[in-house]
Amino acid sequence: MRQFKNHDITRDPVHVIYRLENSIPRQNLIRLREAYQQNLLQLEIGDNSFQDQYSQPPMDKESRLQEEFQLRYDQELHTINQGPHLLANLEIKRIIIDDWIHFQSKGVLEIYAISVMSNHVHVLLASCNPWERIDFKKFMASRKRFTARKINQVLKRRGKLWARTSFDRTCRKNQFGTVFNYVINNPLKAGLTNDPISWKGNYINPNFL
Repeated sequence: MRQFKNHDITRDPVHVIYRLENSIPRQNLIRLREAYQQNLLQLEIGDNSFQDQYSQPPMDKESRLQEEFQLRYDQELHTINQGPHLLANLEIKRIIIDDWIHFQSKGVLEIYAISVMSNHVHVLLASCNPWERIDFKKFMASRKRFTARKINQVLKRRGKLWARTSFDRTCRKNQFGTVFNYVINNPLKAGLTNDPISWKGNYINPNFL
């Protein structure tokens, strides 16, 4: 069964979603992944009834499937009432946002937008250096360790905070604006605010204000 492969962080904008441990029930994750694998199999064997839904070349079709998986994955996170919602705390949101902005101030990453929801985080980012490729998996692991330690201290808790996997998808050409708006409008869609620009769980790069 083919799994999503994490990509290196380059100058191409990447939309990242990562979440709290146990924020999606295991059976829901299995259902999402099985549906994706079934659609991918239909694409690979050339099922015409399925292919007719997509007019792009093969790689673009697979990218479209991944985009649809991401939307369903995010929808699960928005509709699950049980499970941890530790990121609703404003101090916790600030820890996460400040950690990402630190790497922007150091000239490592360009952070376009962040949205810290109650059980997951969206980040739209790219590498600042056009010749550097940052290992996404290692970088995310280090950020999860660092923020988990700080968040656990604030909440006076112990144990695992973040789910092991993270979902990343490179923005398709001409889709940056759509993805950017998708990220910053997360709290609006969730009914948490009428003004996503000033919402405390969002960060928007000043160049885009």
